[in-house]
Amino acid sequence: MDIINDAVKHPAHYTDGKIEVIDFIEDKGFDFCLGNAIKYISRAGKKDPNKKIEDLQKAIWYINREISQLSKPKSENTITNKEKAFVNMMFGKASVENDNR
Repeated sequence: MDIINDAVKHPAHYTDGKIEVIDFIEDKGFDFCLGNAIKYISRAGKKDPNKKIEDLQKAIWYINREISQLSKPKSENTITNKEKAFVNMMFGKASVENDNR
């Protein structure tokens, strides 16, 4: 696949392989934290070679956050009725029907 480099739609540090990282993340259905971890791992050092360790540390931070969320009792991960009402008001009812992070 030939992807034209575009600083907004297709930055070079995301398009150096056969597929874009965002396409992989979406295809696998990863949530925000895991998607960001994959993003930082896949681009580690490519945007700025001097920040490879920082990129990997960011990936670890997102993985640890995901583990922390999964380790909480289910009641702590469930959206409250007040939160649902706010999201429904802002984005429509379908946005949070079964969201139990």
